[in-house]
Amino acid sequence: MRSLSVSLLLLLPLHAVTAQWRLTLLHGSASASGYSRDEGGTDHLAFLPDRPSSNVIVIGHDLGRTRISVETRRTSADLTLRGPGTAIVTRRAMHAWGAAIEGTRRLVGAAGRPTLHAGLGLLVERWAFDLEANDARWRVAGRGAIEVGVPVTERWTGIVRGEVTVSPSVFSADELPEGYLRRMGWRRGLGLGAGWRF
Repeated sequence: MRSLSVSLLLLLPLHAVTAQWRLTLLHGSASASGYSRDEGGTDHLAFLPDRPSSNVIVIGHDLGRTRISVETRRTSADLTLRGPGTAIVTRRAMHAWGAAIEGTRRLVGAAGRPTLHAGLGLLVERWAFDLEANDARWRVAGRGAIEVGVPVTERWTGIVRGEVTVSPSVFSADELPEGYLRRMGWRRGLGLGAGWRF
């Protein structure tokens, strides 16, 4: 019985060492495509939330090579009518609040060294236009991410993060001009930030 108790006590510190919490602050920008398309014209014009930028707060829990994270984010974007070689832009006309959950796996590195994580997540966003009142709409998006972490001090880590997000169009059918169809929206983004381990 005593040997069993000693064995259990020896195992507990191993889990405590590998289980860590991290608070991360990120700022990112992205390119966007899709969301709508003029199927009746030859130029295939598109309305879309263009050049989205986000401020993100993430809390993650590491257990060995696996990390589970939850986040909240604020995103703003231009409302753009884009065609070949030209665009009509309304600056920062669209905004969204969002929350996400993500699971990642450490592919390279270890604690105290540069790391590479890859993960998948689910993002829920509430989009609204500055042009109208009471026009908010919810969208659910899937996301894939690659994240590089470079230790700066014992507790602080510099973060470089790439994301690809796909979601249904933020527009409803009656908001688009005649001949425009809704399409899946794609965002390809890059974020920079810092993480604090506690």
